[in-house]
Amino acid sequence: MSKDDKKEVIKQRKALLELVLQRTNTPKKVVIEDALDDFVKANLDVVSEEEKKQFDKLIFV
Repeated sequence: MSKDDKKEVIKQRKALLELVLQRTNTPKKVVIEDALDDFVKANLDVVSEEEKKQFDKLIFV
């Protein structure tokens, strides 16, 4: 894939995201926060039980 093709893919991906957000009336902030939560949940195995104690207001399931 050429450099121009990669730029076009990125441009189209962003445009598609904006279209879906608009059609679903979903704020980008909500999507970003949900994605961050999903990422953290999927990677909690890299955090020790001792480290988790620092985050006493969060629930780990």
